[in-house]
Amino acid sequence: MSDTREVHDAVRTNLQRRRELSRMTRGELIDYIVNVEDNLAALSARIDHAYGDEP
Repeated sequence: MSDTREVHDAVRTNLQRRRELSRMTRGELIDYIVNVEDNLAALSARIDHAYGDEP
């Protein structure tokens, strides 16, 4: 796949995601953000566990 196509797909996906988010209510957005934060914390814990104290 060409770089141009990858950029096009990423932009299109980003625009679609923005449209989906703009349709959410305030409560749904808060739930979404909390879920993202939880997933980032879990990912960070997994990375810390996998790599330990490596610089």
